[in-house]
Amino acid sequence: MKKLSVFISPLGVRDKRSVIFNEVIARCPDSDYSSVLYVTPDTFNQTEARRQFFSYLKTAHKKNSYIPFQAFTIKKLCTNLYETY
Repeated sequence: MKKLSVFISPLGVRDKRSVIFNEVIARCPDSDYSSVLYVTPDTFNQTEARRQFFSYLKTAHKKNSYIPFQAFTIKKLCTNLYETY
């Protein structure tokens, strides 16, 4: 069984994001973030999180190429799980 980590960050908490971003980057040293699943209440937050993460990745870690993480709204994740199982 694979080890799973869950990071919970309330919306609007910007101070904690760099800590979580660094942890994600440390766990994916090959810039392959496809194993990361980001779940959010709406598409606006989904888009913002992608933008902020990859901006942080470029500025703080000087990485320009990467495999992006998976991001779903809660509704879309539930729909996908229902359709799959």
